[in-house]
Amino acid sequence: MLSIATLFVCLASSTIDAQRGPDPEGQPTMLREGALASYWIWHDADGYHLRTTTAHDRRNFSGHIEFSGGNGWARAYQLRQNDEVKLTNQGIAFHLATERDLNGFDFRMDYGTQATLSLQLDDDKGSKVIEHVFLGQNNAHPISNPFTIYGQ
Repeated sequence: MLSIATLFVCLASSTIDAQRGPDPEGQPTMLREGALASYWIWHDADGYHLRTTTAHDRRNFSGHIEFSGGNGWARAYQLRQNDEVKLTNQGIAFHLATERDLNGFDFRMDYGTQATLSLQLDDDKGSKVIEHVFLGQNNAHPISNPFTIYGQ
């Protein structure tokens, strides 16, 4: 009976993890300024971090983060002159024109809050973008775009 209960807990846990997607914990190990055009998103003791970088030409990263079940805030990180990160009633809207450098923003959200990230790279959105998104220390791609992360 105990082994059946243990198996149920393990299966339930793995099902929840599969529904939530890749773990965003820890800075991506492949993150570096000048990498191919990419989003880098991770969580650590300071909250969540979103960074963008490109290898060569200027690329436009944009999107929004919608909070549900709580509140959040954002703080810019090395923004360029025409970059924009603003809080809205629903979350955060941003546009980052990145060229060979590393820029982005940090954000936090209340425990239990869900944040749905909708990301765009130049004119691409949806499933094309996910190959340019790296989550957590395992450099994993989200399952879809948009995708959800959870306040911790």
